[in-house]
Amino acid sequence: MSKNMFAGANSPMGFVDFFDNIMVAENARWRYFLKGSSGSGKSTFMKKIAAALEEKGLEVERFHCANDVESLDAVANHQRGICFMDATFPHSRDPQMPIIIDKIIDFSGFIDGDKIANSREEIAQLTRVKRGLSEKAAGYFGALGKIYRADRASRKDFLIGGSINKLAREWAKNFQVKEGTNRSILNRQLFLSAVTPDGLVSFAEGFFSECTVYGVFSEQAVGVGEFLEQMRNEANIHGVSTESFHNPFAPDAIEHLYLPEINIAFATLGGHFGYSGNVAEKIDLTRCISRKFVAHKEEKGNGLFDSVLDEVIRLMKNSRSHHFGIERLYSGALDYGRLDEFTEQMIGDILL
Repeated sequence: MSKNMFAGANSPMGFVDFFDNIMVAENARWRYFLKGSSGSGKSTFMKKIAAALEEKGLEVERFHCANDVESLDAVANHQRGICFMDATFPHSRDPQMPIIIDKIIDFSGFIDGDKIANSREEIAQLTRVKRGLSEKAAGYFGALGKIYRADRASRKDFLIGGSINKLAREWAKNFQVKEGTNRSILNRQLFLSAVTPDGLVSFAEGFFSECTVYGVFSEQAVGVGEFLEQMRNEANIHGVSTESFHNPFAPDAIEHLYLPEINIAFATLGGHFGYSGNVAEKIDLTRCISRKFVAHKEEKGNGLFDSVLDEVIRLMKNSRSHHFGIERLYSGALDYGRLDEFTEQMIGDILL
């Protein structure tokens, strides 16, 4: 009864987040904004909330942290219109509709101020080192983006004009929505993949396990992003809502597309984050590519890309180790009894 994804991801442009897409105000009964330091119990709290909702047979969306996949950035249940999200840096958020829909929960109240004060200098040192490593990783990630964009731009020139749009219109015939379906046109934007300190992580296989999947591919992925973007446009034109899952290497590009109202997905095959699960049919974009591309294509740059990517991951892992050090200090000053009591009270309130 769970779906796993990311609301934010590390990218060449820095941390890109779609937290506003976790649950829009129009669909929300309550949105809870969690404030507080690392190690103050926010992720543990959300895991317990998710487990309680699942025990009641409710579907849960788990939004994992791109810097620590075992931790959660948010939890949402659309049946009851409830979500909880970590609203602290780097995905700081404030209520849009305070009291009416949005509420703030301050987890700093569960931290013993006197205990944590003794660790002030150690936390400051860990924070300085962590920041330096994060900034260096971001610099390498920026270089990675330049390589990726250069390759993508050179390949785009080999698309046959109008071919992608024509093919997308043909596939749009699948967009048959039952009469009486209650919907509002929405393109929800999120990530199913992320570059993390533990390497490349994708939740695509699990996310699409219960739907009809069409796999999209071509030589060196030429035209795949353009096709998925056009498919999204066609779906919205036909009155079908979409969930666009973006590419961490190029957050402006769609990597996978899901149409929840008709339970159909179009997933990229191959590449660093390619879908490798079962597909009902493969969509080969070769016919949309000029024959000149075969003579032009080259693999130069792949080794450079992968070596820079390895360095980005190494730096992220080192940065996270210092973050864990900060978390341990704060969690050592955490009043677990009060946190558990509050958690049980909250679970009781949302399950009424």
